[in-house]
Amino acid sequence: LLKLSNLERNVFFDIGANRGVYSLLYSEAQWSKVFSFEPHPHTFKYLLNNIELNNRNNITPIIAVDIPENNNTHISLS
Repeated sequence: LLKLSNLERNVFFDIGANRGVYSLLYSEAQWSKVFSFEPHPHTFKYLLNNIELNNRNNITPIIAVDIPENNNTHISLS
């Protein structure tokens, strides 16, 4: 993590973010952008709260959903 934080631009995907511990750590890196995915609605509220308490504007919280394999749904991050 420390070596990666020296890069000019960083994108970090925290899959199964839980309460966002790694998201918060990685968001401290200069020019970082963090996408935090958490599927459980109750835990997602904790994630949102931690982002707000730590005043992080470079973390994008995403409540993950289960999409069946035969569904042609596309998810776009922009």
